[in-house]
Amino acid sequence: PSNTGIEANKEQVLDDLKAALYASKVCSYAQGLSLIRAASEEHKWNVDLSECARLWTGGCIIRAKVLDRIQKAFKENPTLPNLLVDKDFSNEINERSGAWRRVVALC
Repeated sequence: PSNTGIEANKEQVLDDLKAALYASKVCSYAQGLSLIRAASEEHKWNVDLSECARLWTGGCIIRAKVLDRIQKAFKENPTLPNLLVDKDFSNEINERSGAWRRVVALC
């Protein structure tokens, strides 16, 4: 038992942690790209978010595999208002929401 009084299966917790980490990363990218889009619109920079994700894949700090999928989402829909409304990413976040909640409940 944990300090929270919640029984936890080690394998379930590990699976939940992986799912929650992925969901958190996607949300972080969504938030960051949303901020870049807002600044681009305000300052008329015309930033291509698909190209932004592509450039990040070659970087030394950000090289997440999910960037290929992010690039594809914005390439297929350049006016996508936020990554979280992309059908595939939205489904993935929804699928992982239970795991995310279970991880938070353990804290």
